[in-house]
Amino acid sequence: MTAKEYLLQIKKLKGSIKRLEETRDNIVVVSGISYDGERVDSTLTPDNVHNIAMKRMEIVRELTRDISRYQAIVPVIVNQINDMDKGEHAELLYLRYVKGMSLFEISEQMSFSYGRIKHMHGEALQEFYKKYKEFIKSN
Repeated sequence: MTAKEYLLQIKKLKGSIKRLEETRDNIVVVSGISYDGERVDSTLTPDNVHNIAMKRMEIVRELTRDISRYQAIVPVIVNQINDMDKGEHAELLYLRYVKGMSLFEISEQMSFSYGRIKHMHGEALQEFYKKYKEFIKSN
């Protein structure tokens, strides 16, 4: 795993959590009741309702797992970034991988040219990898 792949875990988990929350919220069981005595046609059978409920439970389990992983990894990565030797590298990696900002947005915030930020990003990733190589390889 590269330093970039390691740091991108935050973004991937955020995306997974968002998708799972949307999926969970869109799984609903709808049935109809007619009070005028007419029969309401429904394709929902007890088996279908059971399958929908089981699918929703599985989504909730995955969501809980991803939230736990996110809550465990973010403080570790933030501490690693904050412990870097060069402050500019730490700021850049924090803005990019924790805050999710683009390199263009970072160049504006840090008052450097886009080209300089691209170069500095590469340097920061190399510094991060050298410092945490053994940790990254074990994860």
